[in-house]
Amino acid sequence: MPSVIPALRHHWLAAVLCVVGSLLVGVAYASTVERTYTASSTVLLNPLAASPLTAEAAGGSGAQLTVALETEAQVVSSPTIAEAVSDRLDRLVPGEGETLAVDVPTGTQMVQIAFTADSPQEARDGAQAFAEEFLDYREERAVEQQQSTLDTLNAQLDATGELLRNALADAADEGQASSFASRQVGLYTERLSTLNSRVSEAEALATDPGRVLNPAELPEQPNQFSTAVVLLLAAVLGLLAGVAVAWYREWRTDYVRADETTDIAGLPVFAGLQLGAAERRRGYAASTHEAFRRLRIGVVANATRPHVLAVGSLGLDEDALRVTAALAVRLAEARYRVAVVAADPADRSLEEYFGIPHDAPGLSDLLATGGPDDVAGVAIEHEGLTVVPAGPHLAEQRDLLAGEELRRLLEAMRKDYDYVVVGAAGAGSADGDTVIATADSLLLVVAQDRTTHQQIAGALESLDHLGVRTLGAVTVTHSRRSRQHS
Repeated sequence: MPSVIPALRHHWLAAVLCVVGSLLVGVAYASTVERTYTASSTVLLNPLAASPLTAEAAGGSGAQLTVALETEAQVVSSPTIAEAVSDRLDRLVPGEGETLAVDVPTGTQMVQIAFTADSPQEARDGAQAFAEEFLDYREERAVEQQQSTLDTLNAQLDATGELLRNALADAADEGQASSFASRQVGLYTERLSTLNSRVSEAEALATDPGRVLNPAELPEQPNQFSTAVVLLLAAVLGLLAGVAVAWYREWRTDYVRADETTDIAGLPVFAGLQLGAAERRRGYAASTHEAFRRLRIGVVANATRPHVLAVGSLGLDEDALRVTAALAVRLAEARYRVAVVAADPADRSLEEYFGIPHDAPGLSDLLATGGPDDVAGVAIEHEGLTVVPAGPHLAEQRDLLAGEELRRLLEAMRKDYDYVVVGAAGAGSADGDTVIATADSLLLVVAQDRTTHQQIAGALESLDHLGVRTLGAVTVTHSRRSRQHS
């Protein structure tokens, strides 16, 4: 499976487009969304005889209390309270786009009123007005019921008093039986006492509906995210989408991965090299020394001496000549007789590696004179190996690479060296295929995360048509810093 970092490196434009697209959507949303604000107030309820929350319900079971409070919450949202709030605020409440939500916190005798409106002021005024009108309604109901009860009791008192007066008059009348009159007086007197007690109880009934425990305050922030938060979320979502798209495209592009360490498209992989900025300048560093030793083992085991080995990459890649130079050095360290030939007309990396001037005589001079016996006149000895630079005019004389002079030169060098390592231009190019076709075999340099299996398969098919034997492959991974230096 592909890694995220290479995927972003290869498909950064898709990731950037995802982020930009997501930001544009965020801007459009932030500029068109209607802002709403919510304010809330909390009302602490007292038990009232005229309300669902009576003293009996408050002191009863939990289920009774819950039902009573839920009923009180329904009263808050009733048309009666809404009409009173509309009269108070001198507008229709709730208006268009406004909402009222009433909640009963668990385990309390409180009602929480939340009002949502288009402005902070209207949200606060609405929540506070519903709380106050609800309490006024409860108090009004309690007072009305108390007064109704008192009016009924006072009427009964008046009637009973009149009956008592008549009974007293009858008892005083000598024409009436004294025992009956006395019983009537006692009965009415007891009834008056009972009524007076009930009047006292009615007058003592509580009419305090409760109080606003937490008055509504002006909301500081809208219910929707701020523009900055919307854009931040849009950027994060866009980045995640970009990473997903880049990863998917990377997966579909079929690049050669770092975990392919044994074979690629049927080619044995001799080594995997990681070239940073320093390695790209010097050809290799201590961290890659072991990898080049493995590459040497693969070449020695598969290339029968004497052997002309071309080293090339797919397309234009300066790493091929650096690998050429470093491989030649490693072979020379093992006491093999090694010559290295720079045969890429467009690249001077091999000369830079060995510190050879670009205008030094070399392969172009040998091809121009047609004298393979003149190798000694242009070759440069370097730490146990022979270097034939490209020469100053190889770019202008590149057509000579297709002539017999190059074949005769390499055949002559084969007699004197165990390995003639030729740095060629990219496989698939005219210059590269011309040089590669003159060699015994090809060592293919494959750039990880840049070369696809389809490209390799196509190149191998083309090389097979040219009669080229591909010895194996070496993979090259570039560190981030090396890409910045390239």
